[in-house]
Amino acid sequence: ISNTSIYSGICNGNLAQVRYARKDYMFRGVGSKFGIANILDYFIKLLCEKGLDMTSSANREMCKSIMLENCFCSLDYEKDCKDLESKGGVLNEVDLPDGSTIALGKECFQAFEPLFRPEILGFEPG
Repeated sequence: ISNTSIYSGICNGNLAQVRYARKDYMFRGVGSKFGIANILDYFIKLLCEKGLDMTSSANREMCKSIMLENCFCSLDYEKDCKDLESKGGVLNEVDLPDGSTIALGKECFQAFEPLFRPEILGFEPG
């Protein structure tokens, strides 16, 4: 990865020692209020925008599992968006405990985009 590096770990539910450099951005997770819960909230928001009701605490845990198993950091966000269109907008289908199935598309790589663009969540890059 050119000019991009990521170091992370989880400490008390927060991303610890997250550092990255991309273009003019520098972000330090330690000492901020940015953590994995913010990424999960964003993923849930993306699913709700698709018309799925994932706001209960039970659904939150299910979303966390779905996110950890299916989401990833895109190395080329614009390219992945274009590639997804050629695949009909679906990257993966997930079977839910109630027997229904949800199709995951761009939210698979959008979920972690705030690591590179924290302003998506209202955090100032700095």
